[in-house]
Amino acid sequence: MEEKEISENESLRIIQQMIERARNSIIDKGTWPIYWGAIITFCSLFLLAEIKVQKFLPFDIFMITIPAMVVQIIIIIYQKSKGKVRPVGLYQKAIAYVWIAFAVSMLLISFTPGGNSPVVYFVLYGIPTFATGGIVNFKPMTIGGIICWICALIVIFFKVDSTIKVLLVAICSISAWLIPGIILRRRYLRVKRGNV
Repeated sequence: MEEKEISENESLRIIQQMIERARNSIIDKGTWPIYWGAIITFCSLFLLAEIKVQKFLPFDIFMITIPAMVVQIIIIIYQKSKGKVRPVGLYQKAIAYVWIAFAVSMLLISFTPGGNSPVVYFVLYGIPTFATGGIVNFKPMTIGGIICWICALIVIFFKVDSTIKVLLVAICSISAWLIPGIILRRRYLRVKRGNV
């Protein structure tokens, strides 16, 4: 079989198409960042309201994150069983492992007797967010991770009461997940429509 020689222009076009395909394959739909950003923001604002009116539920509102995690796992398993999950490339695999490590760390810390400092949570929020933003070169997520760490520094260096700490949780979830998720969603819908 004879190999066809390709021109320099054709070769550049092929390379450009490959880069475009790779770039589009790492554009997330934004679903999970919006999901978690909304849940954590809701929980923190609900807790803030509880603190302000001094009326508390008989359980910690953040416990709803456990069934939320179960829902996410069920959806991922369902999508995999139906073949709706794209083949995993190196970037996606790295991101998946970073977020799995984050989820396991959060679960372990959440069940530690005596509770934990918000600093631990803010630092943990920042790690996968910053890493994901860096891996896919997505500045809003990288900035969101940095904001989480700034919130940790605020708690470390300033005497803040519980209402400010809870407000900082909302700021972290909005800046690290909700806003980047909305940006990713808009980008995904633009790409899907072909208006890149």
